Amino acid sequence: MEITTNVPLHPFLFVGCWNNPNTRDYEYVFERIRADPITTLILGGDNIYPFKDEHGNKRYNVGEVERGFDIAKNGKSLVYTTLGNHNISNPEVFEKIKDLYSITNTYYCVHFADGHSLIFLDSSLFKKAGEPLNQMFEWLKGLIGRIGPYYIVQHYPIASIRYDDVSILAHKNTLLKIIQNNLPIAILCSHAHLFQHGLIEFNSSPHTNGERASPNLGPQRKEIHQYIVGTGGALLDNPPSLDDTSVSEGKFFSYSIINTQKTHGYSRITAPGLFQFVPVSKVKGGYRKTKSKRHRSKRSKTRGKRS
Repeated sequence: MEITTNVPLHPFLFVGCWNNPNTRDYEYVFERIRADPITTLILGGDNIYPFKDEHGNKRYNVGEVERGFDIAKNGKSLVYTTLGNHNISNPEVFEKIKDLYSITNTYYCVHFADGHSLIFLDSSLFKKAGEPLNQMFEWLKGLIGRIGPYYIVQHYPIASIRYDDVSILAHKNTLLKIIQNNLPIAILCSHAHLFQHGLIEFNSSPHTNGERASPNLGPQRKEIHQYIVGTGGALLDNPPSLDDTSVSEGKFFSYSIINTQKTHGYSRITAPGLFQFVPVSKVKGGYRKTKSKRHRSKRSKTRGKRS
């Protein structure tokens, strides 16, 4: 599925992990998003969360999906979303989201008038593997060689580090191999309920460690900036300790944290690679916009092999 628009991509907003009916903390985040003059909003998935009934069973209120869509659309001209695990685990929720966001496939690409594109991947397929994942990869192979600068948007991060969890996405190696000659400006994701700007590095040194080792990508070290913005209103995760800020698989793949914060908020991408996280704190009678920082991530570059 490919969509072509007549508007530029930049500037745009990005946030994920929000419409939680148990806390409704997303309301003050989206109050700030609604007031932001940028009118293109990209969602990182988990646009609905379950609640527990009187028996302690998790259930979804399908009506909350439409209510959340109305909140996201308020004041915005374009809204696109990737799919999170809570978006697809319930068939009724999944069908409602596809209808509201005009999604006919779980992965798709949007082309903008400024020559930039957003590639939305179904990262739940990385967890399941099999033929559906292979089909998505084949679609991506056909797309990646004919587009200009782009971002990847997916729910699950390639890697993330939280206080009690270090996660690396399975089958990431195949993805890296497909995009190695046309790297994205950045990867935008959520799932982890915090803000985390990290650097993915990989190279092509010979290996025999199986699927989990990085693929043969040629004699070069490559980098991709990744932004996790799972801060739209879900209960926040604790960030890692200062001694736990990187993870690697031998010398072939590594992920290191550049900046991480435990706070609600959203992100503003005002130009290619110019990323600003906007923390938003709840206060009585409204919201408080706290101090934010801009991050410049140059388009991922190729470097010579390190010794």
